[in-house]
Amino acid sequence: MALVLRLNSSAIFFVLFKTLENKSINNSSGIGLATCKKVIEDHKGKIWLESKVGEGTTFYFTIAKNLG
Repeated sequence: MALVLRLNSSAIFFVLFKTLENKSINNSSGIGLATCKKVIEDHKGKIWLESKVGEGTTFYFTIAKNLG
């Protein structure tokens, strides 16, 4: 099952302990994506998502080539 997320609210998926309202779809603690965001930002990167009806959601990220 592909999960499609509303892009106008995509920023909430990267907030610590924020989860989907419908727990029957996702039994989540809300820690995973917030942790990913923190690690990626610590490496001077960005994280975002793109969501398409019928296809699902894809998460993307970048990190800096030179961290020194």
